[in-house]
Amino acid sequence: MAFSKRIKKLASLVDSNAYVIDVGCDHALLDIYLTLYNNNKCLAVDINENALKSAYENIKKYKLNIEVKQSNGLDNIDVPNNSVCVIAGMGTNLILDILSNEKTEKINTLIIQTNKDYKALRDTMIKKGYFIVDELAFLDKKIWYVIIKFKKGHVKYKRIETILGPVLLKKYDNETVNYFKSEYDKYCKVLSNIPKKYVFKRFKIKYIINKIKIYIKNVGPSL
Repeated sequence: MAFSKRIKKLASLVDSNAYVIDVGCDHALLDIYLTLYNNNKCLAVDINENALKSAYENIKKYKLNIEVKQSNGLDNIDVPNNSVCVIAGMGTNLILDILSNEKTEKINTLIIQTNKDYKALRDTMIKKGYFIVDELAFLDKKIWYVIIKFKKGHVKYKRIETILGPVLLKKYDNETVNYFKSEYDKYCKVLSNIPKKYVFKRFKIKYIINKIKIYIKNVGPSL
């Protein structure tokens, strides 16, 4: 079975030997990869019966001992203290709804890949008492993904860091630079669609654009 770049990037942020709760496991590909290559014990969780059926079949192919459970988020899950929770491939609102469960307090490490609203995710998790350990931005099948790893603890961040990512802003590898170039293009397009009468809205977007320009200028020719 071929594992996607996204699966491998998610796995790269999981500490070896940790107990992993994969919420929204889909076909359990991440759980299989972690069990095979990272020495993790995994619990694959999904609310969808068809997804769980596919997960069972994939796990059976590899003859692995991976527990599978149907649950709406963490509702039916026994969450051990200091466990790792992975939530990937959902929208931020749904992810934050899942993490509103009181059982989240037992989770030491969260690895989250949302599809949008990174600022809302960062802000909410910081308020919940987590800080950002690592962030990855990468392109897979022509789609840009961002994965954020949180751990329990308190760190103060600037507003621009919660918008663009405090760890990403300190990375200068080719893929992260290309991600920020794509973000620059995106925000420029947003700005062009805001009527000039909305001065404050335009100011906020220009501020983000200028911060991205400064980042890119540190690694290459100016835009």
